[in-house]
Amino acid sequence: MKDFLVTSGESPADSSLEAIKPTSASLVLNGGLPFSSLGLQPTERLVHVEVCLQPFCVESSSVVESHVVQFIRELGPRQIPTMLNNCENFCSMVTSQAIDPQTIECLQTCVNNINILLNESDVKDGFDASRSVDLRTATLVVHVFQMVTGDEALPVQEILEFGSETVNAGTVWLLPSMAMHGLWESLIFDTDIKSDLLEYAQTALLFAEKQIAASIIAWNRVVLLYGPPGTGKTSLCHALANKLAILARMFDAIKEYLDSSDHLVCLLVDEVESLTAMRNTAMSGVEPSDAIRVVNAVLTQIDQIKRFPNVLILATSNVTGVIDPAFLDRADVRLYIGPPSAPAIYTIYRSCLAELIRVGLIQDENNLLSYQALATMQFTENKINATSIYLWKLAQRSVGLNGRTLRKLPLLAHAFHLKKVSPRTHSSSFGARVHSASTEQRTDRSPLKSISPENTTQLTPNGHVSLQTFMQALLRAVDAQFADMKSLEKASNLTRLLEHHAMKS
Repeated sequence: MKDFLVTSGESPADSSLEAIKPTSASLVLNGGLPFSSLGLQPTERLVHVEVCLQPFCVESSSVVESHVVQFIRELGPRQIPTMLNNCENFCSMVTSQAIDPQTIECLQTCVNNINILLNESDVKDGFDASRSVDLRTATLVVHVFQMVTGDEALPVQEILEFGSETVNAGTVWLLPSMAMHGLWESLIFDTDIKSDLLEYAQTALLFAEKQIAASIIAWNRVVLLYGPPGTGKTSLCHALANKLAILARMFDAIKEYLDSSDHLVCLLVDEVESLTAMRNTAMSGVEPSDAIRVVNAVLTQIDQIKRFPNVLILATSNVTGVIDPAFLDRADVRLYIGPPSAPAIYTIYRSCLAELIRVGLIQDENNLLSYQALATMQFTENKINATSIYLWKLAQRSVGLNGRTLRKLPLLAHAFHLKKVSPRTHSSSFGARVHSASTEQRTDRSPLKSISPENTTQLTPNGHVSLQTFMQALLRAVDAQFADMKSLEKASNLTRLLEHHAMKS
């Protein structure tokens, strides 16, 4: 059975419902121990090894697992997390002659990449944190999976018929999907939300396996993620689905999966406030009576599927003030996801700039330091970390922007602001300093000192802009975003004022 994810379209209730079921991707501890029999001490760290197979690999998962474990053991001490992408050079990474040639052959022909990482909770004490781990003795958790590619990876629309009317019920994605690959790692939060959700899902599996009596332990299996728009609530649910390699259906179609106790079925209700608007408002006449029936139907469905021990409900909301209290009472966990802090923003910017450096759009001679490294230096500026300190100040300046906006800023900086700090020049000018005569509109935000000598910009010999120049463009993009936010706020206040006067008249 293929795993898939359904993202619902607009229904009469304007809802977005998803259900998800775990894949049969194999899980091996230390090359063969089941998780429950490992008996780890709380201080011991698990090292997760995610093995992505080639699209046309026909080797069994157990064979690949054994070869991967042998290969990982030979890597010895290594900084974790790390991604091994170039499988053709796997053999060059191992200096020991003890490794089996069949292992190298298997890796080169069957494995696309290997991602070695720690538990989320093990790196919570610092952004971009890494640990030196001796892989020869570490406890390995090996996950072998195969991404859905080609035509199968294309989304398929599901259509529901209501008499003569058809409604787009959702979009079906086979999982694990290449379209969602890396989404989990790209989400950066100030708290342990990702590790908490993983622990919660693992607890759901454990409770289902042990057949814990719901009459003794009250467990609604409902998680509510709430907060301002653009903070990553829906993306986190999608990433969790892909991380668990799961499958999705609508309310009426998930019960066939619930009967199988070895599956964890997750139901995602996106923007739950559109479904669970307060019944008091509806009964007062502000909302139509249909809203009452919708809320009652949702609560009834939750109560019905709650009797299955292997179901987990995830919900997101931008506006919690209108959610029905009866739904809030059913939520075991309510997690607030707010705008990122300066350390999180620095990490987001650093990942964006690293990607632009990787593809060659900008060039950097000195690698940007991690936030953890800057904190160790107590943010004291020197010649080595000057560029990183500039980015840290830019991150502090960006506090108040949400994650969705932050990840769009490099595009806006390149499209609209780079030409202002780095005017186009002829090829003969490459490598020469260009003194920008453009002036920046002053705002009430504090000035940020440029790191380029004499406020000049630098073009690299190959025509690509330097990292310092691009960060100046990024600064302009940040200030432009805050200016836009102020303009929108003024326009909104003016609209409310006009509506107020219209009501009085």
